[in-house]
Amino acid sequence: MDQLVHYSLAFPPHEQRPDLLWQLDASLRTLREHNAEIPVALFLYGAMPAELAALCGEHDVMVHQQGGYEERLAALCPAGWRALADYPLLHKFLNFRELSAVGAAQILFCDCDTVFFDDVAVLFDRYGDADVVAREEVHSSRSPHGVDRSFIDEPLLAQLAAAGGAAAIPPFNLGVVLFNHGVWRALAGIEPRFVDYAWRLKTGVLPFPSTNWWILDEVALWLALGHVPGVRTADFHPGDVAQNGEFARSDPRSAGWILCHYYSQNMGRIDAWLEAERAAAA
Repeated sequence: MDQLVHYSLAFPPHEQRPDLLWQLDASLRTLREHNAEIPVALFLYGAMPAELAALCGEHDVMVHQQGGYEERLAALCPAGWRALADYPLLHKFLNFRELSAVGAAQILFCDCDTVFFDDVAVLFDRYGDADVVAREEVHSSRSPHGVDRSFIDEPLLAQLAAAGGAAAIPPFNLGVVLFNHGVWRALAGIEPRFVDYAWRLKTGVLPFPSTNWWILDEVALWLALGHVPGVRTADFHPGDVAQNGEFARSDPRSAGWILCHYYSQNMGRIDAWLEAERAAAA
């Protein structure tokens, strides 16, 4: 296959997540409205709920069972996995080893809180140059919404990278990430380093360059990615990939984006926004 869309989910035992299922359904439904053929894979940690199995069947999604989230953490970081077991987001970037075997030329990582407005193939074609392409992190020095050093302390981040012998990677958001040129094969080799960075940041061995612990996975990935020799990064244009509340400032009938990562906190707002789009089209 040339192109692949990747999702990853982790379901703790006996925990129901109707919000995640709603988000995944909206993402897959809008993806398939604009492209019915592109391969889509879901990497699943934990048991398969019946509702999820139905969604995957409806939208032609290949499912890769990855076992338990805690078991994967323990295999990669035997000394520190327990400190990370209550942080639910690292699984998204523990699938590179399996992805190395699929033979794709480009892989788009999407969180569940995404919706599509055009053919995803346009995104693949438009951003095939750099190894890693994503939106700039909110409130980083590249953000059009202003800089906030409490949210992301870039000088400290650069110091952490240098101390570990890594290149400083410009902070980017992990909600929508395009990987090109087989860079995931190199990332498969640094999965233990990624989890180790997360552990050392979580336990205070390394200073955490943010007041927001929910971006632990982002900081760990930026630092780990800096160990890939010669890796090249680039930003999606906001006109192609919207993020956070940017969608709310546009008419849903003419937004113009290919994809929007709306952030889970905006789930109610995006539902109302999409309903306005559907009503206008009726």
